[in-house]
Amino acid sequence: MKIKNIETLVCSAGWRPWPFIKISTSDGIVGYSECTESFGSIRGVLGVIEDLKHFLIGRDPRATEMSFWDMYRITRQSPGGVVQKAIGGNENALLDIKAKAPGVPVYELFGGPLRDSLRVYWSRCGTTRARSWKHVNKQPINSLDDIAELGNEVAKQAKDFFKNIFNCTV
Repeated sequence: MKIKNIETLVCSAGWRPWPFIKISTSDGIVGYSECTESFGSIRGVLGVIEDLKHFLIGRDPRATEMSFWDMYRITRQSPGGVVQKAIGGNENALLDIKAKAPGVPVYELFGGPLRDSLRVYWSRCGTTRARSWKHVNKQPINSLDDIAELGNEVAKQAKDFFKNIFNCTV
């Protein structure tokens, strides 16, 4: 099995673009990963993915550790930021392929699940409503009563709790 193609896909998250990586193999297995640079330059992370593309095509996608360290080594003058997000996105898509090949969940590659259940929370529910209420087709938050109503909405949607109710100035 060899990496045949790497594509970047961008969808709208309403108020910002949300990038993904699609890695296709010669065996027809496709791995996907999200690689958001939500508060930086989407062109930066997509550009790094494009720059790393020639390096990965033709390699065995299951050699994830070797690919990670080789990507890190060739970009080591610029660690972190968009470079690390691009490397992480590629690595996650390769892990997706590595798990799909034998038909196991990705967590099996790391020794199995750590828990049987997970509490669900809604992060930045208030920030989204305050900044981008039009994109989520909801009413804006203008008062303390609106905040209380948001809490009721979270509870009705069976979320256990929420965090970062606001991360901006309303």
